Amino acid sequence: MKFIFTFAVLSVVTAILVSPVYAASPAQCEKLAGMPADPESDFSGILFNKINAPTAISVCREALKTNPDQANIQFWLGRSLAKAGQDEEAIVWLMKASNAGYVAAHLNLGFSYANGLGVPKNMETAFALYEKSSIIPSAKVTLGQMHQYGIGTQKNLAIAVKWYEKAAAQSYGHASYILSGLYEHGIHYPQNNLKQLVYLKRAAEQGYAIAQTKIGTVYFEGKRLPLDKKFGCDWFEKAAAQQDARGEFNYGNCFVLGEGRDMDIQKGIEYLSRSANQGNEQAVEYLGMIMAMGPL
Repeated sequence: MKFIFTFAVLSVVTAILVSPVYAASPAQCEKLAGMPADPESDFSGILFNKINAPTAISVCREALKTNPDQANIQFWLGRSLAKAGQDEEAIVWLMKASNAGYVAAHLNLGFSYANGLGVPKNMETAFALYEKSSIIPSAKVTLGQMHQYGIGTQKNLAIAVKWYEKAAAQSYGHASYILSGLYEHGIHYPQNNLKQLVYLKRAAEQGYAIAQTKIGTVYFEGKRLPLDKKFGCDWFEKAAAQQDARGEFNYGNCFVLGEGRDMDIQKGIEYLSRSANQGNEQAVEYLGMIMAMGPL
């Protein structure tokens, strides 16, 4: 009987030691649901699709019990609920935080109105909320797009470009990539291949995966920039590390062809498979061709 009791105690202690423990504190709530680029937080944030919604909701609810009027916790709870697909309750907390002036809540609430999540779709309201959150670079890009295409406001390409330029000045790669496209296609600006490349490279350096793949292709093919297959593959590697399907395909190709990297068919297949698993049909077809060649 003593042995059984001792074993039971040990089992409980072991369970406590190996189970994750989340204290219901504001700091822990932020760790589980804080937003990247939140101007009112020093925390690096967690991507929306990485939020563990059940845990975050539970911890943030408990944190709110002792901090019921704290707008940042209201926002983090709203964000967690949105991740869980509980849009109607998410709106309640996002609105509370937005009404208290929490900037990141304006942004997320604007997204909800733009997409009809928990509230009727209303692009004018979304636009107004994005304006309130315009200190955040992604909000600047969204405002630029809304002005460019006349969504929720009057169409005005000149104003759109100003928003893109402001976001690009904050090292926001998506904005630099958009500006690159405007120069490439002669939209607003006269067509200018040099400036297009300048903004494209800037977007890649700012970590925008699509731009990393595109600038890598420019170097790999030697079009408009000196041919440098190794440097091209270096950019493909950066894009592949961010799970960009085209970057994975191109990086795998570096190994299969033995260009810019030492030939390594198996490693090439590994990256091609990652790309194929994301739905890249070209990668699927290429893998089929490689497999048809027989044992490697």
